[in-house]
Formats: sequence, C-alpha cells, structure tokens
Amino acid sequence: MRIFLLVWVCLWSGVLAEDSPYLVKSWTTADGLPQNTVEAIAQTSDGYIWAGTRGGLARFDGVQFTSYGLADGLKSVYIVDLLEDGGSGLWIATAGGGLSHYQEGAITTLTTTEGLAQNTVLALAKTRDGSLWVGGSRGLQRLESGRFTMIGEAEGLAPGVVSGLATDRDGVLWVATDHNLYRMREGRFEAVPGPGGTLLLMPYLLADREGFLWASIGNGRILRYREGAWAEFNQEQGVPFQVVYSLTEGADGAIWAGSGESGLHVLRDGRFQPVAGNGELDPAVREVKTSRDGIIWVGTRAGGLSRVTPRLLDSYAVGEPGRQGQVNGLSEDPDGQLWVTTYGGGLFHGPKDGLKGLPGGVTPGNPFLHSGLRMRNGDSWFLGPGQLLKKRAGEDLPQQIPAKTESWISAREDEAGTLWLGTAGGELWRVAGDVPDAVEGGSFGAPIVSLASEGQALWLTTFGKGLFRWEAGQSRHWGVEEGLPTAMLQALHRDAAGTLWIGTAGGGLAWLRDGEIRSIDARQGLGDNSIVQILEDDGGHLWLGCHRGIFRVTKREIEDVAAGRTDAVHPLALDEADGMPVAGCTGGYSPAGLRTRDGTLLFPTVSGLVEVDPKRFQEENAPPVLLIEDVLLNGSRIGSRSDGFVVPPGPRELEIRYTAFAYSKPSKIRFRYRLEGLDKGWTEAGSLRSARFPLLPPGTYRFLVSAANPDGRWSGPVSGVSFTVKPFFWQTPWFRAGMVALLMTTGGLLAAWRSRSRLRRSQEREQLARAEAESQQHLNEVAHLTRVATLGELSSALAHELNQPLAAILGNAQVARRDLRDGPPDLTETAAILDDIADDAKRAGGIIHGMRAMFKKEAAPEPQAVDLNEAVTQTMGLLHSEIVGRKVKMDLHLSENLPPAQAGRVEIQQVLINLVLNALDAMNGSPEGGRIVVVTSLQDVDKIELSVHDGGPGIPPEMIDRLFEPFVSTKHGGLGLGLAISRGIAGRFHGKLLAENHPEGGAVFRLILPISDT
Repeated sequence: MRIFLLVWVCLWSGVLAEDSPYLVKSWTTADGLPQNTVEAIAQTSDGYIWAGTRGGLARFDGVQFTSYGLADGLKSVYIVDLLEDGGSGLWIATAGGGLSHYQEGAITTLTTTEGLAQNTVLALAKTRDGSLWVGGSRGLQRLESGRFTMIGEAEGLAPGVVSGLATDRDGVLWVATDHNLYRMREGRFEAVPGPGGTLLLMPYLLADREGFLWASIGNGRILRYREGAWAEFNQEQGVPFQVVYSLTEGADGAIWAGSGESGLHVLRDGRFQPVAGNGELDPAVREVKTSRDGIIWVGTRAGGLSRVTPRLLDSYAVGEPGRQGQVNGLSEDPDGQLWVTTYGGGLFHGPKDGLKGLPGGVTPGNPFLHSGLRMRNGDSWFLGPGQLLKKRAGEDLPQQIPAKTESWISAREDEAGTLWLGTAGGELWRVAGDVPDAVEGGSFGAPIVSLASEGQALWLTTFGKGLFRWEAGQSRHWGVEEGLPTAMLQALHRDAAGTLWIGTAGGGLAWLRDGEIRSIDARQGLGDNSIVQILEDDGGHLWLGCHRGIFRVTKREIEDVAAGRTDAVHPLALDEADGMPVAGCTGGYSPAGLRTRDGTLLFPTVSGLVEVDPKRFQEENAPPVLLIEDVLLNGSRIGSRSDGFVVPPGPRELEIRYTAFAYSKPSKIRFRYRLEGLDKGWTEAGSLRSARFPLLPPGTYRFLVSAANPDGRWSGPVSGVSFTVKPFFWQTPWFRAGMVALLMTTGGLLAAWRSRSRLRRSQEREQLARAEAESQQHLNEVAHLTRVATLGELSSALAHELNQPLAAILGNAQVARRDLRDGPPDLTETAAILDDIADDAKRAGGIIHGMRAMFKKEAAPEPQAVDLNEAVTQTMGLLHSEIVGRKVKMDLHLSENLPPAQAGRVEIQQVLINLVLNALDAMNGSPEGGRIVVVTSLQDVDKIELSVHDGGPGIPPEMIDRLFEPFVSTKHGGLGLGLAISRGIAGRFHGKLLAENHPEGGAVFRLILPISDT
C-alpha cells in the first residue's frame, strides 16, 4: 500500500500556486486618477497621499481622488517630483511649468519671472535650516525666504544638470549631476567618486535611516555608500538588468527598488527579491515611496498608482480544476501533515502547501465528505453522507466502515476515548469497536452540527432545535426561551474554564456560563451575525470564522459588554484585503477549523484553506487619523477647515466634508457626526464622507465628527468648524422683544377695561370671556400654521387694526366719563357706549391673541367639517387692513347651501391667506381699482372648489410646471415655500391645489376638497 501511495503521489501534480507574500491594489483613471503614468509620490503631514502624473496632480485619501490642474493654479500638468514642505503643504516640480506650492487648497507657482533658473524642475530636497533645494537642467538653486540663489563653482559645484537630490540622517545634502556625485559640507560641495574612482552619472538617490546612501547607476547596478566605503549589488544579488528609477526604505528598514521593466524588488537576506502581485502590478515602475504607516506606494508607467501591503494571512488551494469541492473538515498528523475533507473533491493529504488528492478508490463514486477527526490513539475518521471512513494508526489510506447509511456531519472524542457521531437527521451515535450504534435518548429532531464533551456528558448544538446536554440517555434543552438568540446553531467551543461558546446563524455569538446564556451581535460591534467556526488561541482570543471573513474578539471585551462596562467589542477583522481568497468560511459540520500543533489556526473557506498566525497581530489597532477636508455653502467652497464663518439668512445648504486615513482598509472606515446646537446624539454616517445641513435655523453651531477603524475603535471627536447662521429681522431678539412689548401694552389696556366691566355687568363678563377664549383658540391655530413669516408680512396691518379699536375704546370711555361728571347720565346712551366698548375690546382681543399665537406650536387638528364660506369671511376680516392699504377690491361669490368640506379649518385659512397675499403681491403696481375674486362652488357631487383670481400679470409659462416646488418663487425675495406648503395641506386632506392663467388675464388658484361625510 505504501508503494502504491508513493507512486500515485509522484504521478499526481501539485495543486497549489504559491501565493505572493504581498497584496497589490491599483487605482487608475477609472478610479479618478488624472492620468495613468505616475512619476512622483509624496505624503503630507495631514495624511494625504499625493500622486504626480503626466496629466495633473491628485490628492488621495484611500477612497477618492481630488485632481488639480491648470485651472487650479498649475502652469504645467506634467509632474516630475513632489516634496512635502514640513507643514501640510506640498512642493510640486513640473516640466515646463516651474515650481508650484500647494497650501490649504490653493496653488501658487514660481517661474523664471520670480528667479527660477529654468521652468523644468527635475529634483527637490530640503535641509534642516528650512531651505528648499531645486535641481534642473541649469544646475542647483536654493530657495530661502522667498528668494532663489544660484549654486555654482564658487560653492564647489561644477555646472551641469542636477537630476537628483537627497538629504541624509545627518542633514548632509547629496547632489546627483550629469558628471558626478556631490555632497555639501559646511556650505561647500565636494565630489564623491564611485568605486575605483569612477564617475557616477545622474544616479537615482536614497538616504536611509542607518546613514547609508544608495545610488542606482544603470542597468542592473545599485551602489551603497557610507564613510568612504562602497558596496555593489548587481545580478548576482538579484538586481534586474534594468534601470532602477526609484528606491525607498520600508518601515522595517528593507530597501525597495522599482525598475523600468522588471517590476518591484525588495532587499532581504542580502538579495533583491521580486515582489509578485498576482499580475496586478505594472512591471514598468516609475516611483516607489513608503507612507508613514509602512505601506509601499508604487507609481507605474501605465498602471496608475498601486498599494503594496504584506499578506497577513496565508492561503492554500485544495484541489485542481475538475477536482476541488468545498473544504469542510481538517485533521493533523503528528508530523504536521493535514487531512482535508471536501464536499465534491474527496479526501486530500499532505503538507498545507502541497496537499494531494487521494485516489478515487478511497471514496468510490462518492467524493462528498463533511468532516474529519484524529483521535488520541492515532486513528483518523472521515465522515460524509452515506459513508464512514477510518484510517488506522500506521496505515496510509482509510478504509470504508460498514455502517447504516446515514449523513454523518459531526464527530467528537470524549475524555475516555470514545468516538461520538452526529447525523443530519438529528441522531446521536456512539462508536464501539468500529461499529456505530444509536444511543438511547439520542434523537434531537434537527441536524447535530457540533459536539463538545464534559466528563460523561456531551453538549450538542443543532441547526433548528437549539442546545442540548446529553448524559446517560437523559438530556436538557436550551432554546430561545432560555436566552438563545436563535435555535439555528452552527458552531460550538468549550474553553478551559467550562464556558460554552456558541456560533449561531444570524444571532451572533452566544455563551453559556453558570447556567445563564448571554449573547452579542453586530449591534455590539461583532463583525458578523453568522458564525460557523470558533477557535481559541493562547492569548484569550476567540477567532470566529464567518461568512464575511474571520474576526478576532477578546473574552475580556465580551465580558465587559455583558456586564455593562462598555457598549461594544472591537473585533480584529480579516478579509480579502488581508489575503483571504474569498471572505467566506464554511461550517455546519464539526470539527470546523483546526488549531495546529505550532499554534497557528486553519480555517476552511469556500476557496481553500486560510492560515492565521495569532502572533502576527497586535492587540489592538489605533483609530484612524481624522481630518476636516472642506466646507461648502450652496456648493461654493468657503475654505478648507474654516472656522467661525457666518451663514447669511435665507435658504442655504451647508456641506462639511471630512475624511480619515487608514490606507490598508480605507473603505472599511466608518464615520459619525453631531452638530451641537441641533443634534442631541450622534448621526451614524457609515462610509459617507460628508454631512449636509439644509435650512438650518438661526443660531450658533459646532460640528463634531469621529471615525472608527475596521475593528470598531472610534477616534476622539474632532471639532471641525464653528459657525453662526444669521436670522431674518423678524427672527431677531429685538423684533421679538418689540412684539412682546406691544402685546404687553395692548394686554394691559384690555385688562384695565375688563376690570371695570367686571364690576358693572357679570353676565357681560362671562359672555366676553367665552368670546375671548373662542377667538384666542381660533386665531391661535391660524397664526401657528401661517408661521412667523406671515406675522412679519402682516405686522404693519395688524398694528393698524389694533389702533382702530383701541382709539374707539378710548373715545367712548372719555364720553362716558364726561357724562357721569356733568350730571345724571342718560342710562340708555351710557349702555350703548358700553356696548361699543365691549365690541371694540373683542376685536382688539382677537388681534392680540392672534399675534401671541404666532410664537406657539401645537399639534395639527384632525380633519373636520369646515364651512368654506365662513372660513373665507373670517380670513377677509383678518386681511382687511392689508387689502384696504393695497387699494384692492375683494369680490366674494360664495355659493349658498354649500356643504361642508372635509379638512382642517385653520389649515384651510392658512392656504387662503397665502393665496390672497400672493394675489395682492401680484397686483403691486396695478392701476387703482384692481380686484381679486374669491369664489366657492360645488364642483361635483363629492367635491367643493375655492378659487382665487387676481388681476396681475399671470404666471410665467416657464414657471407653471415648477410653481409648487420648494424654494421656487416668482416674487423677488420670496422664500418659495408658501405654495409648496399649501399644496401639501391640500394633499393631506385628499384634495388638490391647481394653478393656471385665466383667459382674461391674471392667475387663478383652485383649491379642491372632498365633501365632509359628517
């Protein structure tokens, strides 16, 4: 048998194409890059990555690009070099467009007009004294305090092209020219010859953190220099026979080299090793840079901008085209070799990076296997639908075990060495002497997907019936009633402390401890609610295999959430961005997943095996760096990170743009924001990177934003901007104070009259009180719905209305007083005078209460039967002074015996006030004697119509279709909300508000309402 297996393994080809240790992600013009040739890369202190292309400059936050070109201040879109300026700005070297500088959203450019030697700049560097050094075809210049100084032979630098600059860790400036290499010491330059005194012509330079200077000098040669000694790397050390255009130092000190045609290489163990990227990296590399988070960024000739990150997870293919199947179960031999069961591909064996499929005779005609288990005595068992395989210790291949046809899906060895099996039919079996036998009391009514042992007892999770504890034929059940989030269970793990950890289908992670079940899910930060695998490492972490990846959670955090000490867990999330071929683990069988003898964790997935080394991951990741990006008002930029700005009154939309930097997984960053002065809590924005605030009321506001990394760790809130929204004049405190004073004065007069009248006629007092209450309630509703805007519009008319009754009250009171003083009064005349005072007081009281109600907010009334004719009459009374003041005549044609409408009385008056005021505005400038016609009529057997026809110029044809849209107005200075609100009111009562031009001139607005059923 061993000879057969050896021959078969030699004939069978390998099934794994070895993965690169790096992952590559690229962005091109399709993603927003202005052009696909990236010549320069830099990172500014605020966190942005900048890419200089042959078609413009691009700023990148990991998700989106912002491009800059000629319209933004550049004089050329061909970018040659980039250098951060030490603040949040950027120096930009261009071909033909001089030297540009970006700062706070603005670009300024220096050319030969400002003293630049040439408008094509080839290289940039800065030194510790703050000087900027600029290299080009006419030599080297120094920019200091806004002035260019030419460096030449007087400073020891021979004339020529300066193609490269670098500053080493000691602050020494290195200059690459077309005739030699130079360094600056104490303000003077000295030539540094290459190995054997050779001249180094236009090398590409890098100064690393250890003090070495690196120079690429031609096809396949890279030199390293320190303290007078040169070392060379060439093809013998893996340098490709290509021009190396760029060098950078990684976070770990490794040197990366980008070649013109052979891609990216990294120096490790004395050799430059090629960096494969699954074909995603363009081999024509133009620039290589390392960002502060250690990510390697690559600019290519045609492939755009690429990100190179280390693969955190190792993945292994299982099977080959035609024989793969879904990976389900795993077991490990003492020598570390694996047995892998697949559903459709049969059984595989070997090292994880060289698994071989066993010959089809092992599983004749049935390559479908669910799980596998190695027992302590060295035997291995493999389970599937209708088959049970056993590989005895010392043998090479498993054998079929005669057994009842069952779909075996789970296996477990207890402390006594007994093998227990669970079936898809919900039956528990015990294997004795290679013979499986159903146990007493072992039917559970749903698939037994996982088993765990505790002494003589077994724990079982089922897919549909919850959790069971079985011992000696007796079982106890836990379901939803006992605290499980669902009865659909998929995974089970019992830790050393005896806690049962339970993976559910859709209900998150549950656990049973001391007889109590608790659970957490995505609402408490768990990465996925469906858990199919649970493994534990030595650090107290649970690793959860899920449909959306692999998540690591700490038991300590879970317990803190359960105890209420914190709101959420912060799982480490692993997916395709970390090396998973597909972010989907498999399960529903057990054992699911494997902790190997060396402590690594293996997770079966729908596309092979994924290996996790827990020691490679730090305990927690820091929250992302957060930045307020821009502030826009009505689409126009106020300024980057502006603070203390003012928003003028009127309809305005404020937009605040923000971003955060976590370049390894930028799309997984989540945001939340709060506008102090408006919001009581946080608004969850997800991945959205802007907040919009339309129609903010007047006040002072402060915008706060926070960001969370993929682990769910939130940054502290960043105060982006503080701003003030200015009010209209009628929203100002002085206007409101004036209105309050007017109300108080008028109210005092009314109170004095009521006091005198209370002494004289109690019956009249009661009637007056009822009238005042009815008037106040009615006008209160009308005024609320017409809102403060109507109050401002009618303020002068209301003041005029108050003057008339108050003057009449004063005059009548003076007459009555004189009659009483001059002699016995005429009681009939005195009574008439008092009646007039009472009538005028009622009128004044109604107006006063109406104005007070403008500042109150009450719930909208329910639909009721409304007499339209009465509503029209009352509204005309309110608008009387306004109509008279405009010298407009009102013609009312009110149909008799009109049935009531089904609507809100106050809301219908609001619509009518709006329509009449609009009609008055439309007739401004019309000849004296113009008229407005208001008509009520029965339109149909079940509808009533109220129409308002003005004598104005009519509605412009282009406005007919948009007249009822919000913020659309034909009036100068109008808000454009009245008609939109009025149509909304009509629709609320199942009515319509229509507009058209009348054949005889002017506009007609028709309000159509249903007849009331009551």
